[in-house]
Amino acid sequence: MALLRSIKDHLQLGAPLYLISPVRTDEAESGMTNPALSADFLGAWQQYGESMGMLAERMASTVAGLTKQMSQPQTATAARVQELVHDAGFTHAAPFCTILGSLYGWVVR
Repeated sequence: MALLRSIKDHLQLGAPLYLISPVRTDEAESGMTNPALSADFLGAWQQYGESMGMLAERMASTVAGLTKQMSQPQTATAARVQELVHDAGFTHAAPFCTILGSLYGWVVR
């Protein structure tokens, strides 16, 4: 919380903060209750990593780790991220993009 408040205190009045955060989504909301769709998302991550030069085995390990991490209860929900930025003194927080259902881009004022 101290970090968010410090950032807010250093921004010019009304200046936006662009924030990227992992977000644990509601599976029903994201459509990830469909195992085939979930596999497609994981496959997309795998393919991306390999296209960027990562070895297939290393990328598979990375994808498995991210999948495990995103299922942990300490990963914030979108509502919790909004609550945190409001508690830090920002008055507006809205997601402007999602990346494969697990990362959100936020604009915060």
